[in-house]
Amino acid sequence: MVKNLKNFILDILYKPVCVFCGAGIAVVNPELGYICDDCVRNLPFCPESEILAPFFYLGDVRQAVIRFKFRGKTGYSFTFAKIWARYLRETCSAATNGDFIVSWVPCSTVRSFFRGYDQAHMMAKALAKELKLKCKRVLVRKRNSKPQTTANNAQERVKNVKDAFVAKKNLDKTAILLIDDVFTTGATSSECIGILREAKAGRIIFSAFSRKRS
Repeated sequence: MVKNLKNFILDILYKPVCVFCGAGIAVVNPELGYICDDCVRNLPFCPESEILAPFFYLGDVRQAVIRFKFRGKTGYSFTFAKIWARYLRETCSAATNGDFIVSWVPCSTVRSFFRGYDQAHMMAKALAKELKLKCKRVLVRKRNSKPQTTANNAQERVKNVKDAFVAKKNLDKTAILLIDDVFTTGATSSECIGILREAKAGRIIFSAFSRKRS
């Protein structure tokens, strides 16, 4: 009740806008959050595939992720999580049941320090809340690798993240929904999944909010 009243007052004082295109929104979508009708129809939603991601990393989706990741638009995590949760319920319901915890691919400590937050951690917390699952750290970066965007090819990406992570203790048979903001070649996710398997984790499902079109 109080939360709904607060949101109503905020919507009056600050006209809500679509997190993707910036257009004004008359009514916030109760299922998807701050997204306009045009973006619901026209954004580059991904078809079902072996890579679980609701969007292609293109156009307004790419710009929204960049603003969220580099320009402090942390409030976007609310809408991102709503869209992502609905996508997972429709395409991979197993990952949304209470046996799973939500975790994330941790950002470099240097980058998260200067940015002020770890965007993947923020997404994981919002998604876990939306799915009514626990959010728990299962990976730690043991070295600060260079941004994957600096790699010239897939081989360099694999080398860049090799041995960059270590698993937390006590993961025996833990079912994990591991998330990240963008999936490119799979080098980072493959490295992380391999480490979690070595740590005797249970079923591991990886999902990204967006993925590069191959």
